[in-house]
Amino acid sequence: MPCPFRPVPRGAGDDRARRGPRISRAIHSLKPWVDECVVLDTGSRDDTVALAQAAGARVGHFVWCDDFAAARNAALELAGADWHVVLDADEWLSSGGASIAALRKQAPAFVGQVMVDSHFGHEGERAPSWLPRVLPGWVRYEGRIHEQPRRGPPTQRLPVVFEHLGYAPAALAQKAGRNAALLGEALKDSPHDPYLWYQLGKDHDVYERWAQAIDCFEQACKALPPQAPCRAGGTTWKCAACML
Repeated sequence: MPCPFRPVPRGAGDDRARRGPRISRAIHSLKPWVDECVVLDTGSRDDTVALAQAAGARVGHFVWCDDFAAARNAALELAGADWHVVLDADEWLSSGGASIAALRKQAPAFVGQVMVDSHFGHEGERAPSWLPRVLPGWVRYEGRIHEQPRRGPPTQRLPVVFEHLGYAPAALAQKAGRNAALLGEALKDSPHDPYLWYQLGKDHDVYERWAQAIDCFEQACKALPPQAPCRAGGTTWKCAACML
């Protein structure tokens, strides 16, 4: 029996007044390949809801609480499918739709990683990364910021590409300070978490706060367990890049 798919585009936080024009593109890019589109609105102040409904999505509402995992999980609960394709409001599917549709014939036994191609806006500069965006229906997120699916099923790379505009100059200007503030709050609860220190360093790096970035990457290195040389190597490289 085919498994239902429900992509979950979402915006968040300080970008709530500027998501409308993007949500239609996100929905239309996935709509041919899935059974239903579900949008969780976190408090938009523009025409996001109307545009999402006009594009054929079912819309739910969530009071933004400075917790990305909570918002993601609310969207997944609203969808309630065997498979979930998770898409942000500033993303769209550019290739691989047939591979998503083909998963209807597979049991939801793994987390699918897709290629997210982030646009930086500097002479066409892009940075691809593999991220877990195709989830079995029971998988949920954890983490206030830079949330990740909870560990469980194995991961598998899929021939699917999402385009992402969240690092373009205009987008960075709109959400400046948001992630750093949330990461700071998360570090109050988990002051020795290397992942949080690393992400805070990346945020400082993106906004050219070089000294703060180096300090955070160094904190991440110190917090890493001795048996994690590969992660430490990546963090050390980031420190070196900031010092160039």
